[in-house]
Amino acid sequence: MESGLPCSTRRGLNPPGFHRYSFNHGKQTMISRLLGLLFLLATLIPGHLSMGAEPHAGMLRSPDISRDHIVFSYANDLWTVSRDGGEARPLASPPGREERPRFNHDGSRIAFAGNYDGGQDLYVIPTTGGQPFRVTHHPNREAFCDWSGDRLLFAGYDYQGLGQDLKLYTVDAEGGLPRELPVPYGAAGAIHGNGALLAYTPHSRDGRTWKRYRGGMASDVWIMDLEGLDAVQVTDWEGTDTQPMWHGDMLYYLSDAGPNHRLNLWRYDLTNGTRTQVTNFDQFDVLWPSIGPGPDGGGEIIFQHGADLMVLDISSGAIRTVEVIIPGDRPSVRHRRIETNDSIENFAISPKGKRVAVEARGEIWSLPSEHGVARNMTNTAGIAERDPMWSPDGRWITYFSDESGEYELYMIQSDGKGERRQLTTDAGPFKYSTEWSPDSKKLLYTGKAGDLHMIDVESGERRHVVTDTYAQRPSTSWSHDSMWLAYDRMDDNGMSSIWIYDSEGDEHHRITSPMFSDSSPAFDREGEYLYFTSGRTFRPEYSPVDGTFIYTEPGNLYAVPLRNDMDALWTVEFDEVEWDEEEEEEGDEEDGDEEEGDEEGDEDGDAHDENDGEGHDDNGDEGHEDDDASAPSGLFDLSLLFDDPISGTWNGSVEIIGAPGEVPSISFTMVLEMEEDYSVTGTVSIDMMGEDLDVEGTWDPGSGELSLTNEDDPEPTIFKVEGDTIVGERSEEGMTMIMTATREGGGDSGGGGGDGGDSKDEKKDKDEPVEIHFEDIESRAVLLPTGVGSYGNLVVNDSNELLYLRNGELHTYDITDSEDTGSSANATMGYFELSADGKKIAHQRGSSVSIRNAGSGGKAQSARTRGMVVVIDPREEWVQIFNDVWRTFRDYFYVENMHGVDWEAVRVQYAAMLPDVMSREDLNHVIGEMIAELNVGHAYRGGGDMEPGGGRIPVGLLAADFELADGAYRFKTIHTGGPWDSDARGPLSMPGVDVHEGDYLLAVNGIPLDMTKDPHHAFIGTAGPHTELTVSESPVLDEEAR
Repeated sequence: MESGLPCSTRRGLNPPGFHRYSFNHGKQTMISRLLGLLFLLATLIPGHLSMGAEPHAGMLRSPDISRDHIVFSYANDLWTVSRDGGEARPLASPPGREERPRFNHDGSRIAFAGNYDGGQDLYVIPTTGGQPFRVTHHPNREAFCDWSGDRLLFAGYDYQGLGQDLKLYTVDAEGGLPRELPVPYGAAGAIHGNGALLAYTPHSRDGRTWKRYRGGMASDVWIMDLEGLDAVQVTDWEGTDTQPMWHGDMLYYLSDAGPNHRLNLWRYDLTNGTRTQVTNFDQFDVLWPSIGPGPDGGGEIIFQHGADLMVLDISSGAIRTVEVIIPGDRPSVRHRRIETNDSIENFAISPKGKRVAVEARGEIWSLPSEHGVARNMTNTAGIAERDPMWSPDGRWITYFSDESGEYELYMIQSDGKGERRQLTTDAGPFKYSTEWSPDSKKLLYTGKAGDLHMIDVESGERRHVVTDTYAQRPSTSWSHDSMWLAYDRMDDNGMSSIWIYDSEGDEHHRITSPMFSDSSPAFDREGEYLYFTSGRTFRPEYSPVDGTFIYTEPGNLYAVPLRNDMDALWTVEFDEVEWDEEEEEEGDEEDGDEEEGDEEGDEDGDAHDENDGEGHDDNGDEGHEDDDASAPSGLFDLSLLFDDPISGTWNGSVEIIGAPGEVPSISFTMVLEMEEDYSVTGTVSIDMMGEDLDVEGTWDPGSGELSLTNEDDPEPTIFKVEGDTIVGERSEEGMTMIMTATREGGGDSGGGGGDGGDSKDEKKDKDEPVEIHFEDIESRAVLLPTGVGSYGNLVVNDSNELLYLRNGELHTYDITDSEDTGSSANATMGYFELSADGKKIAHQRGSSVSIRNAGSGGKAQSARTRGMVVVIDPREEWVQIFNDVWRTFRDYFYVENMHGVDWEAVRVQYAAMLPDVMSREDLNHVIGEMIAELNVGHAYRGGGDMEPGGGRIPVGLLAADFELADGAYRFKTIHTGGPWDSDARGPLSMPGVDVHEGDYLLAVNGIPLDMTKDPHHAFIGTAGPHTELTVSESPVLDEEAR
């Protein structure tokens, strides 16, 4: 065989009519041409080739400068470059982020915070590269400040049970026990060259998204005399003073005290106590400043400002810009395939529960409940789609998309075919929460201001229905005739009421008054009752701790009869004695005989009706004996002998799982005909190939399987037939081909196998109009005997039973049963969606969506998520996320004037940094800087595809402080809490543990302590398991040790 692409000799992966194709010789079969084409499409996805690039300097974080070099953090790695700029070289790249790299005094070593070994600790590495040395081992993280001689100054998070508060420590760069500095709290700090003066801030907001902050967390700079222990506050600006840096007796720091209130460099003169502003930038803040010696010892400060990396010469005041080139590839921004089944958020169930539509990583997917494949309905890079909803007739799925730059409402055919349609074009504020009318003709959605809108699907006409007083999303429920819409709405007094909207007459009717908080209305399926929840039970519970009363779970369920002529609920029946009257007249006897005969006739009639039932078809239509008389006697009707689930035209698609790249879906059509012996013949037409191929096979009614072959591929392809849907699967070369098709005229367009539409009887019921008598309707409300609790998610299932959540548990209630007090379905969930036919519900369980019966019985079954794979372009996603955050703040910020900020200008300002974002951490930094311009507290950002850290290896703690004495570690303090505080006892305070303050710790689990490291090194991996300590009253590991 000649060299080149190999030929395959194994069978498989061939749907009927998909020929095998030999790349080197012989006849080219359809399947090989198909796979070759798919492979070509997958492998031609363009990669990202990158030469050296000059990134936006806003991405070069935490820079430091020595006499010869600059070090900085970029794309979650440490880099060094000449102090004059140029091409950088990578220095350190442990998993996760590296923070605050700082040169020592001679520039030979760099200390930083990173995670090589399962904890965010301090490391030291030679400037020229080499093996990083781990300095600290405490389980809580350290915020590195700077060098102080040969020691490292850092702030320890929760080192001594202080929670979010920090304390300052120093530790030898070669390791050992950290030494606590004599200040109660400390965050950002720097020690004078003489080692006697500590400049520090008691706490820090550095890195938070609070620019120009005024308030109790505003930081000031203090100076502590470490020998005399005197402290003085040297700044008193009401805003931010932070990041102190010593140069001789001059203390430099960051402050936003200037007239433009941007962070700029300031200095404090230790000799006369004066404060002077050094830089005067007014467009961007000065970030990440760090001081170095300068080439001649005059000192210089490097910092990031806007799009530039800048260096201030302290002696002259001159500022220069450093240009940095980052060489090499950019693996973090390459296109890559990812699974999205772990990011499912919003979901909607199809009309009969055959499939669910879900939102996952900005795409809309259709997932089968059991058989079939996951379909990406949108497949749009850099565009976010969300909030799917399935139409009751099964044909459409609606969703919101920001393709236009604003979220608009779209609808797409549920099988993924046909053109999608845009339903809104107003580019208005945030939209969410759609709901279809039962006849699939009207569609609701809610705006961010609590404004409810209705769209006529056919005409596209939009109507404003109502706006909630407090911008809350109304809970809504349609009557089965699609005429009435029940909703709840907040009143001016903060209570919510139930209303009903006449969608034809455009009129609103109040159902309940705002005396209590009424919500979650739900029509039943027979047009008789409207259910709702109300908080009307007040049971004060006394607290024995503080002597106060609280009111818990005031919720009840109510039902309102919609008409005033309905029979009373739960009519009381009285037991009475009955007897036969004695016949006195002959005429009466004749009448009695006649009545008795009628009763006998009724019995016969019932039997006759049962026999007549055999003449009914499955839909309940009556059959007639003379119906067959009109059929030509010479024709044989095959359908009288057996059902034919095969014959017809099947339209479907082929999807490939496991291909080396993104593969498009391929459509095909099969025209099949089945004979009375269950043999099948037909043709297959494949869109991409342009050929019709003959197929043949057999149908096995027992197993429900259809086997088809082609003359070029004798190995059969087995299809599983369910209703009007067939699914076949073949595998080869690590790839799986899944073929799904739906028969024309059967099922819904969603490929659910009869998952859409209603039977004739169902449509007849839905055509019956609902009649509502509004006069005195509130006074007809009836308290249901389900008890008090936290109620929600009210719907009515196909049995006309109320389905609801009570304290997170699924319940049912039958209003026609006077003995029913609500029955648990033994299932817990936070929220569920009911299918249009009322027989199934879907709810989220972990990262998957489960489908179960709408009531008691049965078990939950997770929708199939296999194949939920997309190819992403990280940079396109990052741009979308950035814009989404900007839009969200625009629409939901609490004041319209955005604190006086030109929000559009801020968007443009920070969007310029996006092309140089190399990681999700970088993106979060840009987003944080953007939202910080609003100057509002508690506006945070986080999450996303963060670079995995080095894991976390737990380190055991003993609730004790150590000290170094006589060459060994000794217990300085054992923290016990109060004698009554049993849950505050540490391991050494438990009864029977013979360890005391002043004892020496000599070994852990039989291993002597390494005195070149801090004592926490010995407890790596010991958190949780039983641990053996060897202690003694002397520092020597001898026979006296215990």
